[in-house]
Amino acid sequence: MINNTKEEKKHINHRKPFKKGGYKNGKRKKHYKPKNNFRGRTPNNYETSFDLRPSRKTNVPIKDGAVRFITLGGFEEVGRNMCAVENKNDIYIFDAGFQFTSEDDSPGIDYTLPNIQYLVENKHKIKAIIITHAHLDHIGGIPFLISKLGNPPIYTRKLSALLIKKRMEEFPNVPKVTINYVEAGDIIKIGDYSFEFFAVTHSIPDSMGTSIKTPLGNIIISGDLKLTHTDGDPSETEKKV
Repeated sequence: MINNTKEEKKHINHRKPFKKGGYKNGKRKKHYKPKNNFRGRTPNNYETSFDLRPSRKTNVPIKDGAVRFITLGGFEEVGRNMCAVENKNDIYIFDAGFQFTSEDDSPGIDYTLPNIQYLVENKHKIKAIIITHAHLDHIGGIPFLISKLGNPPIYTRKLSALLIKKRMEEFPNVPKVTINYVEAGDIIKIGDYSFEFFAVTHSIPDSMGTSIKTPLGNIIISGDLKLTHTDGDPSETEKKV
């Protein structure tokens, strides 16, 4: 029989590992319970963690005639494609995708979404979401973000519209989206600016870009491009598009 002193017992207890439901130093171990922000109401029982918090910084107000370009995802990364153009009265959003994650880097997380906090705080200015093409890294975030953005109208080509509608069928609790069809060569005015749409070559049909006509010059949103080349130059087929 070994009789340990009070100090030795304290040292031994300090080195004991945690045990489920057990005690350590006279205190019961607290078990972590993951927080479910949606309380089981997420469409199709997807477990989604999406908690927006008020911004800590105040952005500089836009003056008359000025234009702000906002990058939200898809820059120097694959996925989460989303950007926006803002003037004093309007905000235009381009694409709303998500990013697939690696099980090695983010175990238990299937995808990540763009941080739309600034857009949510200014959703009264959002006039449109323009979708360049229907890959999930450009449309995958729509079911999760559209309601928080005020459900603005979507502008895109027909195949992209069909794939967006098909994806939205998986989320019956999300309000129905409004989709306006555009085609290459169309010029339409949304809010203060005019938009001219053009076709681009990519690995999915009906891909497009747009030219935004602003007082400071045109802003080109090209979407994704994939061109065939002949001896280092775009082929004749590409030039005709």
